[in-house]
Amino acid sequence: MDASVVQFANLFRNGSSHIFNCRDLSHKIAMDGDNKLLFKTPTLNRAVFLKLPLEVRQSAASREGMGRFETKIYLPFEDGLEKGGQTVNFSAPNFQEVIRSLRPSNQTIDQEDMERDQLVLHLLESLPSLDPFLLKEKFRQAELDVDERYFTLTEEAWQEIRKFVMNKFRPMIGFAYPNSSPSELHVAKLTEILWEAKDDPDVQKMMGVLSIPPEKIEDVLYAWKGVIYYEFVYTKNKQKINDFLKWIDQIGTQLGGITPTMKECRNIIRTKLANNISAMMPILLEHKNAYDELFIHKRNAKPFVSFISQCSNQFYALSTTVGQLMIIIQIWNDFNLRTNPYKSNVYQVNKFFENLNGNIF
Repeated sequence: MDASVVQFANLFRNGSSHIFNCRDLSHKIAMDGDNKLLFKTPTLNRAVFLKLPLEVRQSAASREGMGRFETKIYLPFEDGLEKGGQTVNFSAPNFQEVIRSLRPSNQTIDQEDMERDQLVLHLLESLPSLDPFLLKEKFRQAELDVDERYFTLTEEAWQEIRKFVMNKFRPMIGFAYPNSSPSELHVAKLTEILWEAKDDPDVQKMMGVLSIPPEKIEDVLYAWKGVIYYEFVYTKNKQKINDFLKWIDQIGTQLGGITPTMKECRNIIRTKLANNISAMMPILLEHKNAYDELFIHKRNAKPFVSFISQCSNQFYALSTTVGQLMIIIQIWNDFNLRTNPYKSNVYQVNKFFENLNGNIF
């Protein structure tokens, strides 16, 4: 099996920001009697999509490609996702040829359906993360009608994230229209227009004051939305990260001592976590400080203009670091469901450490 598939095998069932398990989601939709599947090519509906940061495959001495990603399609041979399958790299020279070969010879797919499949594949490749919120928002932005069940995101969770992002957008209105006092209804309407990120004169005016050219508005707004979303994710899960660190630091006392191998494994996990946090926090702090300087203190626009102009790069960088933190939280949550961490034994802790080390970098 492909090494990257092995690495993320433990997350197939629950999913993560690095995995879009189209196969299981399509199966559930089909079992409900619906045929509104994501792809018109049946084989693609049985695929699992992986988003792998390139540095995972590099030596420690080579850090080129930081923030860049490789997208893979994994086609399992059997029901068990971990039992092997065919892996196709989006970057492979023969990618389009392989995709064409997946279409059944006895089935005719019209040109419009093939173009739609290609658009979906392009959107999956263009994203730095396969997080349900970002997937849903990218498909919405592209005006693709996709069944909500593909996003594994409750309406309550969607609205909570949306409210957080919209509240960050609202101060843009006053900044873009300093000489007017729009009504609350008008502010709500303009904020909604920003969220939609459509080709609209008001959007162009609001982003124009930040020196964003019209042709880049859609991408910049999506990236800024992504940065705000990652701020939301980190804020919401910060206590869980602290709980995990508190537990892992006392594990030696809990177990009455740990072996050198376990100690080394624990230290590797702690180092990986620290590296991701140290790479993430400067970006979140830069955004917060620049945002507050402009929209809260109303003093200086330059820091925020500078940040927003590089927002896509920051978004990609956060997708790696926050994505890794969320994998840790996911595995930690699963561990908490199976056992009380503070009553776990050596065997359970060993398996937990192995699972973590196999899925974070």
